[in-house]
Amino acid sequence: MRRRAGFTLIELLIVMAIIAALMAVLIPSVTGAMRKATATKIAVQLRNIEQAVEQYLYSMLPKSDDLDQSPYNDLDRNQDFRDFTNVGLLNNDEVDIKLIPDDNNKRIKIALYYNAPSTVIAQLIVGTLREAYGGGTTKNLGSLDDVDENTDDGAYYNNTNVFIIKSIDAFWW
Repeated sequence: MRRRAGFTLIELLIVMAIIAALMAVLIPSVTGAMRKATATKIAVQLRNIEQAVEQYLYSMLPKSDDLDQSPYNDLDRNQDFRDFTNVGLLNNDEVDIKLIPDDNNKRIKIALYYNAPSTVIAQLIVGTLREAYGGGTTKNLGSLDDVDENTDDGAYYNNTNVFIIKSIDAFWW
């Protein structure tokens, strides 16, 4: 009896079923890894913005304790901090900054807002930023208008809104 070269239909179907089962297991993990990578990129960009604003404030603080005369008041209108980010990743409409001096003019609170594409991405971003800023929980903040000098420092999210809040000392030269 002569054996034919090739595979039988049953053998091909079994191989296809094994490949389909492997794909069903691997695709969700690849999608999750891509989501985490995107969130990490955004978190790094947001941290770069916060650090750029902090360095700007330290270099531009006035020599007196009068924060009203400081150029930090123009930062909301100054879009130069966006040069520290990948414009394709963070659009101008998604990022906003608010600076809040305390009543004694000793500290300035930097509040950074980002509108994430989804709640899952917002949670992943805050999870990545938790080590640097603390927090990491949900907070009842809808916009930067809800942030005041009494808001705790940290990284927070509310639905798709991500907030980084950090206080710096306004030391005078």
